[in-house]
Amino acid sequence: MMQYKHGRMRSWLLVSLVAIGIFCSLRSQAQQPTEPKKDREPLYFRRVYVPVGDLDDLIKGTMPLKRNSFVEMVEAINRSARDTLKSSEVRIVSAIYSGRLVEEGLVGGMALLEIEKKSGDPAMLPLFPGALAWGRPQWDGDPERPAVVGMDATGRGFVYVEKPGRLRIPWSLKGTPVTGEQKIFDFRIPASAASRLELRLPEKTSLASQNGLVLVGPVSGKAATGSVDNDKDSLDSNWIVELGGHHQTLLTVSPQENFKPRDPLILFRQTANYELTRTGMNLEVDVHVDVHHQPIRQLKLLITPGLQLLTSQLGKQELRWTAQDVAKGKQVTLHFTEPLGGADRVISLKAVASLMVGKEWKLPGIRVTEGVWQEEQANVSFASDLTLVKLRSNGCHETGVRPGLSPGFEQSRLFQFYQPQASISVVVEGREAEIHLDVGTRIALASERMSGLVIADARAAHGQQFVLQGRLGPGWIV
Repeated sequence: MMQYKHGRMRSWLLVSLVAIGIFCSLRSQAQQPTEPKKDREPLYFRRVYVPVGDLDDLIKGTMPLKRNSFVEMVEAINRSARDTLKSSEVRIVSAIYSGRLVEEGLVGGMALLEIEKKSGDPAMLPLFPGALAWGRPQWDGDPERPAVVGMDATGRGFVYVEKPGRLRIPWSLKGTPVTGEQKIFDFRIPASAASRLELRLPEKTSLASQNGLVLVGPVSGKAATGSVDNDKDSLDSNWIVELGGHHQTLLTVSPQENFKPRDPLILFRQTANYELTRTGMNLEVDVHVDVHHQPIRQLKLLITPGLQLLTSQLGKQELRWTAQDVAKGKQVTLHFTEPLGGADRVISLKAVASLMVGKEWKLPGIRVTEGVWQEEQANVSFASDLTLVKLRSNGCHETGVRPGLSPGFEQSRLFQFYQPQASISVVVEGREAEIHLDVGTRIALASERMSGLVIADARAAHGQQFVLQGRLGPGWIV
């Protein structure tokens, strides 16, 4: 009984001491001034190997952890420490990698990195991931100067950046044989907003990429100079991989004996803007084209009857086209001066048509005949001198009404298409001009005659009026 009471007294005393200790600790912390937050530091540790028989004696008083759990915890701490570095103040905005394929792998490579840095103190830019073998970095300039590189406490490679500039780094990459002459390359690069890989391959060799867009054809100019090319006779094929924001891909190189180039995959989205007036209809169409696998040199369109194409542009460049009459209208072929490839290439088209008044009229349009339709929107604007009597849509639905975008247009109707063969039909009638008059009359009476003066202030609320008619009372002479 005495032992039980003694045990209870010890436990209560221990709880009291712990409570007093916590209270004093909190009070002393509250009285101390708040210290500025320090950056996290990496965790350093050392592996010590001991005989298995001595392990039980050495781990007394410690909490054992599995090796994998310990490694994950250390990596999490060091990753948090890396995030506190000033790497967020510097980034790679674009990168171009060039190289050539030989039997040993990808050699003679050169990386051009456009680096953007905020003003302020120098910052550390993380680099050198993956299996690429990097050479010595150089800053572009006159003269070129070597870059300062090193490793932080976590073992990660960094470049010391003092100001924005272009960094040139030689590189090479060894491939892994798969079957026969086929090889794969684990291509991992620093993160960038936009990356591109340009490779020169031997004749009858094909390239595939797990990520990005692969293009084949001549490269306009030398985007990434500095790559070594000692065997130009056997290297006659240029390949481009548009990686965009991807910083890792698996490249596959194989002979072309049994290789058939994939047909171009064309994806397109359209936006049409109709303007209807009493003098006719104006149509502007923007076609957003994505070209995958292979670039294209021409694009075929179908123009419905009654529509006349006026201009065609790719960006600011005028495009040449040829036309041929077909059963459903007119087939127009756009010809590109250079092979068209890549994403979101915008083709702008302008056309006109005569207006049909008083009966239902299916609005003419322009369609891409080869490719995969993804989305389409239309905006139909009616001039103030027209009255919309009827509107019917097929394969699309009206999403809103807003004021006209151009002067003289009262309203615009917005449509979202949900199938490629959608159509919009309207019935419009001419609207007579609405003239408002403010009239003032003065009459002067004399002994032998009477004279009058009429002043009219005329304005058109809508439409245009070229003739005003009035009726003159009996006996009056103008």
